[in-house]
Formats: sequence, structure tokens, C-alpha cells
Amino acid sequence: MKKKYVFLALAAIIILSCISAGARASEYLSSYGAYASAGDTGEITIDFEVTGNQISDRIGVSKITLYRDNGRMVEAITGSVNNGLISRSDAFHFGSHTFDHLTPGEYYYAEVTVFAEYNGGSDSRVIETNSVRAPY
Repeated sequence: MKKKYVFLALAAIIILSCISAGARASEYLSSYGAYASAGDTGEITIDFEVTGNQISDRIGVSKITLYRDNGRMVEAITGSVNNGLISRSDAFHFGSHTFDHLTPGEYYYAEVTVFAEYNGGSDSRVIETNSVRAPY
């Protein structure tokens, strides 16, 4: 009788392990998000947050590409530690980047590439922000 309960308990643990492993965003990324907001005249700010599943060698945003609402690319920036888009030896990173000299009254959105890497492996996701109007 004990063997039957041990077998059932092991089967339940294996099934639960498979379910929880599939529910994560990835092996490297736990959660992430990005949001566009209006700044001062002709400015749009892109805020982001990235959470890894553990302390990552590098974590953050590798690229932000700004588009007009019609799909035309306006500008792109590559992430680095120096510009604050990437952090080293962290499990979580958040920040922002402001695009300026935009046409007031035009609508813009961004594609943000978030990533995390450790032990020679990495994963990334491209997310699209909301559309926002550049203020006058």
C-alpha cells in the first residue's frame, strides 16, 4: 500500500513540475513590460522593466525602435550599460529613454527588445508599446 502512495506522490510532483515550467515566460525571463508616455514639447518617453528568473550577467533592453503611428521608423537606439538600458549582475532592471525633437501632434509607438543572459545563454522578446501623441 505504501508503494502505491509513493508512486502517486512522485507522479503528482512530476506533473506539477512540468506545468510550472511551462508557465514561465522563458528560462531567462520572468516578466517584462514597456510603456510610452508624453514628455515635454516634442518628447516621448519609453519606460521599461525586465525581470529575470535569476541574477543575470546582463539584463535590460538591447534596442528601442521608435515608429510613427503609420509604421514609419523614426529612430532607433541600441542599449548599453553606459546609456542605462542594460544592467550587469542583476535580476531586475528598469529605466527609460526619451526621444526628443519629434513632431508635436503626431502619434508614436515603440518596439522594445528586452533580454536577459547568463552562463552563455540568453533569451529576448520584442514588445510593442502603446501609441502616444507627442505634445505641443
